[in-house]
Amino acid sequence: MSKQHDNKAVVGRWFTEFWGKTVNLGVIDEIAAPDMLLLAGPPPCCR
Repeated sequence: MSKQHDNKAVVGRWFTEFWGKTVNLGVIDEIAAPDMLLLAGPPPCCR
């Protein structure tokens, strides 16, 4: 697989498993770097 394909797969999992209808917090440990800094808040529907 290409790096671009791998990156798309990671982003797809992030949005479907973490930001999706059901939240899978375990996906964070699987795909996020230990030093990741998330600067976005929750979506407007959940504020």
